[in-house]
Amino acid sequence: MDSISQFCAAHSLDASGDYSNIVIPLSATTECHDLVSRVLCDAIGDSPKQNVLAIAYGNIVGRIHEHAEAMLVCIATNAYASAEVLARTVLESSVNLSFKVKHDLEAPLIAYFKRWLSSHRQTLTDWKKHETQLGDPDGTKRIVEARLEWLANLETFLDSLIKELSLDNGASPHLWPRKIFKRFEDVGQQSTYYTSYHRLSSASHALAEDTLLYLQAFTRSDAKALQELGVVAISYSVMMSYIATISVTQAFESLAQFYQPNLERNCFHMHRTQLENEISSIAAAAGCIK
Repeated sequence: MDSISQFCAAHSLDASGDYSNIVIPLSATTECHDLVSRVLCDAIGDSPKQNVLAIAYGNIVGRIHEHAEAMLVCIATNAYASAEVLARTVLESSVNLSFKVKHDLEAPLIAYFKRWLSSHRQTLTDWKKHETQLGDPDGTKRIVEARLEWLANLETFLDSLIKELSLDNGASPHLWPRKIFKRFEDVGQQSTYYTSYHRLSSASHALAEDTLLYLQAFTRSDAKALQELGVVAISYSVMMSYIATISVTQAFESLAQFYQPNLERNCFHMHRTQLENEISSIAAAAGCIK
């Protein structure tokens, strides 16, 4: 069964449909995911520390792959704005993975865990304070307290893991910068942040851009402009899915190479070249200025 047939079966899609827009990114995502997954499986051995790292990164890789596939499901089902939301998630998670690889996997992973634990604890603490000030009219405070207890168990688990496996404690702030731009910058993808990640905020946060452009064309009673706006929007969404997929291949390649420095990387390069060619062919239709 080819990748499109498997994709359709997995997501209950009609196999006879036109999926030409996703053939190349689907092939890239699937093959690169399979390759890096095999590398991570090969990394499992006698070292408990290395096993934990390989398992953790296997989970991260799987989550990126799941989001990337969901992005392509949106393209396949004409849910283009939703594809952009997922493209932003795919870009961010891929850059986050590249950042962790650049800083040797271990310390940034622990810092990533600790940053989330700290942030979530602060949110729950603020929530509990809010409910207390309200007088806890519906008993929500107990739910928050239960969540805080659950969080404390996770914190204890992580502390134990660090101690038992002699893991880096991830204490340095630079190991997981609060601002996502700093992570893009660290891996040399500032341009991608401005041209892609930031632009995708419009769909992710339902910003004013799309409605304002639609209103401009509508109030001018310009049917042609409205039609062109739709064509550009679709092409733009498809192009962004290609760009996000390139980021996936880069992140997966960096992780695979970290574990196997002599790994044959033609698969990654071939898929990126194909995606770059597709981007070049659709850029004008997507409204890109030469």
